[in-house]
Amino acid sequence: MSQLKELLKIIWFPLSILVLFIIVFIAVGRNLIKEALIGSFGGVLVGVILGFIAEMIREGFKEFQIRQRDSKIYLRLLKEDAEGAHRTMWLYTRLINDPRVPQEVKNQIPPDFDLRYWNQLSRDSNFLRFGSEAPFDRIFVIMWNLEKVNEQIFKARARDQQAFQFAHAFYKLTIEEK
Repeated sequence: MSQLKELLKIIWFPLSILVLFIIVFIAVGRNLIKEALIGSFGGVLVGVILGFIAEMIREGFKEFQIRQRDSKIYLRLLKEDAEGAHRTMWLYTRLINDPRVPQEVKNQIPPDFDLRYWNQLSRDSNFLRFGSEAPFDRIFVIMWNLEKVNEQIFKARARDQQAFQFAHAFYKLTIEEK
């Protein structure tokens, strides 16, 4: 259903021009149409208009296919980053909850998230256009939050005490929110 909606979003304009063109032809009358088609100018005009509409529909279809392909690729890449972040959170949670781990280790800067694909994709304007569509709208919020955690971890490694506290707080909040 969403694919049909996406396809209609892309080709609605050429289809509406085609319907309008047909309505005009019907409204003008058959005799005038015959005279227009018999004349070389009328035939060329009709051919150009129909060719233009067909080209717009073809390009819309092509754009639809590219968007569908890109969406699948982006989701697959983001899934890789999400699995890595989940693994990092799982390991960190186990480390924090393990009573055998010394407190000094627990108080160290938490590990940063490996957001390899997100870091590359988030600079691409074509990718960012997907941010207003499901499921990317939810994914973007999560990834931006993980980016904020990474930023605090980076600052904490530079000996920023406030960033150190924020890194721990953001990490714990991320764990609680799952």
